[in-house]
Amino acid sequence: MALLAATASFEHVIGGLTNAGMCKLMTGLYDPDYNPCRATYDLRRLRRKGFIERIQGTHTYRITAYGPTTATFLTKLNARAVVPALTDLEAPSTPPPPQPRPLTTAWRAYSRQLDALITNCGLPA
Repeated sequence: MALLAATASFEHVIGGLTNAGMCKLMTGLYDPDYNPCRATYDLRRLRRKGFIERIQGTHTYRITAYGPTTATFLTKLNARAVVPALTDLEAPSTPPPPQPRPLTTAWRAYSRQLDALITNCGLPA
């Protein structure tokens, strides 16, 4: 997600996106040990997926029209839906909310049904 957040940021608008710029962004967002080899790999992946395109004759990339909209959508989806849902599933909140989220309710019902099926079949848990 940090890679998509770096793509959705506006720090690269003026000078383009370079290996060094990617290292700087990712070091701040993700991993202090992020290195140029990882940046090269990530830039290649972003280019193949259509998020960025290489400027001919340079080692600089620019974001495509598809890139920021998709990166912003996926970053927001992760922050607003995936992380809260997984947090609710992992540890029940204390005190429990008055109305549990639908995904939490569905997951717990699935888990109970799966446990019952395993028990009825005589399989070890």
